[in-house]
Amino acid sequence: MVSVGGGYSIILPNVFTPNNDGHNDLFRPLITGLSKIDFSVYDSYGNLIYNEKAVEEDINALTGIEIRGWDGFNAPLTQSYFIYTVNGILNDGITEVEKTGTFIILK
Repeated sequence: MVSVGGGYSIILPNVFTPNNDGHNDLFRPLITGLSKIDFSVYDSYGNLIYNEKAVEEDINALTGIEIRGWDGFNAPLTQSYFIYTVNGILNDGITEVEKTGTFIILK
């Protein structure tokens, strides 16, 4: 196997619209190259409002690990932004990776 770059990819949007129109209703990472993942969403005060974990048993042969994603439920209406963390283990089973960032909800 040849790894290009870090051998993995974690991509997340900086905004989503949980309005049940069938487009962009879930906030979730698109992931490749990881065998385990822990995905969390926090409000701007640091309170955990969503967490999801996935392991190799949750891997789809075509798309990799599948994360359902946060639907915006429990989003405090007074919050202007949210924080996400993605912690994972590469397919080598050893190397840990982390990605954090912020995003907003458009209603």
